[in-house]
Amino acid sequence: MSSFTISVAGQMYQLPADADVPQFRARLVAAVRQGGGVVTIPCAGAGEVSVLVSPGLPVFFEEQPDAVTPREDTVPDGGNWTKNVFTAEEWDSY
Repeated sequence: MSSFTISVAGQMYQLPADADVPQFRARLVAAVRQGGGVVTIPCAGAGEVSVLVSPGLPVFFEEQPDAVTPREDTVPDGGNWTKNVFTAEEWDSY
């Protein structure tokens, strides 16, 4: 599952997890093709925001895949990433 953020003229909006992204994209494209229009953006935790979109207005969709946390038994050394950290002296002599 992914989370989506939309940017309209530089203003960022986080879409709720249950947002129908393809349908929402289609509404934006339809408004622009008609020369512009008001589109309501569902916002995670904040209700809705209505924005006026028009041709030439920068609109970006960003998809962030949910991070998968590796199980501890699959991480070398149990996830102890500090095991192989260099000290300043070791780094200088490297």
